[in-house]
Amino acid sequence: IDCPAAMAATNLQAVGFVDYMTEYTNWNLLEDRNIDNFSQEDANTAMRDILTKYDNIDIVYAMMDDICAGALQAVEAAGKDDGSITVYGNIGGPGTIGAIKAGSKALYGLTLSDYYTEMSVAMGFALYFAAAGQTAVTMGLDETPQIALKVFPITPDNAEDMIIMSHWPLTGMV
Repeated sequence: IDCPAAMAATNLQAVGFVDYMTEYTNWNLLEDRNIDNFSQEDANTAMRDILTKYDNIDIVYAMMDDICAGALQAVEAAGKDDGSITVYGNIGGPGTIGAIKAGSKALYGLTLSDYYTEMSVAMGFALYFAAAGQTAVTMGLDETPQIALKVFPITPDNAEDMIIMSHWPLTGMV
C-alpha cells in the first residue's frame, strides 16, 4: 500500500520493496494501491477491499505509518491478526510502534529513519550557508549536497529505544 499517486514517481520506498521482492523472493505482487493524503482511514478501506479480493495474502508492505496503521486495523478486523498475514511498515510512529510494543502478531516490524536528526542537520547546514553567503555553486559543487541517514528496523526487541530516538511523544502509546 503506497504513497499518493502524485508522489509515486519520486517516492522510492515502495519501489525499493518491489525491486527487492522481485529479485530475492518468489512472492507475487497482487496489487499496488496508492493512498491519497497518507490517510489511515483510506488505507483501512483499501486493505479491507484487498482482503475481500484475494484469499492468499502473505505480506502487506505499507510505506508510511498512517497507511500501515490503517492496513493493520483492517487485518485485525478481518481476524487475520494471528500471524497468517504479515504487515511491515515504514516510518514508524506512535500508533504502530505502540502496536509492536503491545505484541501485535500481524505487525512484523517497521523501519525508522532518524528524521529529527536529519532535519536538524539540514537546517544547521542551511543556516550556515545562508550566514556565510555560500551555496553549492559558489563552493564549486555540481549538485546540492544531500543528507541521508541510516534506516533502522523496529522490532519488539528495540521498540523502546526507537521511541526515544524518534522523538515522538510517549503519551498515547500502548
